Amino acid sequence: MKFGTSGVRGAYGEAMSLESAVALGRALGHFAGRGKAVVSRDNRPVSRPIYHALIAGVMEGGVDVVDIGETSYPVTAWATRTLGCSIGAIVTGSHNPVWHTGVKCFDRDGAQFTRAQERDVERLIMKKKLPVASRIGRIGSAGYTSQSYIEALTSLIENASEVKVAVDSGSGVSGQVTCRALKLLGAKVLSSNCDPEISRPWRQPEPTEENLTTLGAVVRASGCLAGFGHDTDGDRLAVVDESGEFIPHDKVTALIADILLRDRRGLVVLSVDTGTAVYEVAEEHGCKVLTVPLGRIHEPIKEGKNVALASEPWKIIDPKWGPWPDGTYAAALIASELYRSCEKLSKLIERLPSYHMMRLSIEVPMGLLDTVYAEASQQLLKELKPTDTLEIDGVKMYTSDGWILIRRSGTESKIRIYTESKSRKKAHQLAEEGKRAVERALRKHER
Repeated sequence: MKFGTSGVRGAYGEAMSLESAVALGRALGHFAGRGKAVVSRDNRPVSRPIYHALIAGVMEGGVDVVDIGETSYPVTAWATRTLGCSIGAIVTGSHNPVWHTGVKCFDRDGAQFTRAQERDVERLIMKKKLPVASRIGRIGSAGYTSQSYIEALTSLIENASEVKVAVDSGSGVSGQVTCRALKLLGAKVLSSNCDPEISRPWRQPEPTEENLTTLGAVVRASGCLAGFGHDTDGDRLAVVDESGEFIPHDKVTALIADILLRDRRGLVVLSVDTGTAVYEVAEEHGCKVLTVPLGRIHEPIKEGKNVALASEPWKIIDPKWGPWPDGTYAAALIASELYRSCEKLSKLIERLPSYHMMRLSIEVPMGLLDTVYAEASQQLLKELKPTDTLEIDGVKMYTSDGWILIRRSGTESKIRIYTESKSRKKAHQLAEEGKRAVERALRKHER
């Protein structure tokens, strides 16, 4: 069992089995050494047995468990820090298909594990026999955790009185948390697809433009000022404007950067796939930018750097709130800005730098993933003759009028392609070139 971009994840019964969950829990117990562990889960049926197996393993590792039940990623991270626990874990499939689940782990500050911590846990899992703990951990619960989180969050954000918004969580656990937080800020909230009891969600978990068409329709029909979409566990946020139009992720991040950097300075940490607009907003506010691999935006915070904002597409970390990505917090920031500015969301977005981005994912058999990635990358380097390259998570190739990033997914057996240009046509052209390179290499090895 190995950690990917964000925790351990896979199809239930395959990469994520009851046996592997017990082994991970036992390793986490030994890693923590003492103290308590917060454990939660999303509402997917496949997460329930993994959740109970993980708890059993943690207890076998000698650590007491604080069971906070079915709740979101941000609540779990916040609870780990606030309840004084040594570690935390949420069993969740996040944005992946509904038959997938996984485990995301937190340290005592609520930050997701660093790569070094993940390697330590992986080594413990690989040991055939861990020492027997001197005691079996106990299990208890913490009441009203979500409500306490909501009250703490809303105490930091100015109100959003009478701002009408809609929320769609794809029937994930995050929807009700975000709805309650926005209502406490004074917003008028319409919930769409936020019932966690629905066994068959109306849309796929990832809050993409394609999956948020219903949210867009609700916003248009109801006269909302914005619509907020989450994945299952709520670390991600997608946004539609008052006309129901999907706002590209780089523009959402750029807007939040513009809001947060008005009254602070420091390092802005961005993942390698983040759009140029965010870099430009950070520089306009006098902030330096550090580019890091996906899933690692929290690590400079853990290293003690003066980080003003950390982000990757979909995910926002405000270190003043906590070192975890928080879709509920990001939604609350935007709702509050709509109240403060008295402007339409589309107008706020219009003022930001504008680029066109494309994102593609191509399924590749796991056994061919490394080979296809390597050959496709080399082919693109030869064809594009980039003016510059960046190799910290895949290969990012800069041309005179745009860039393309090719990388292996850290959560699925896919190769991801990201492109950007001032020209929509050029962004599409780069994406097609990347797709052709991957498909050519795949055909070669599938014969």
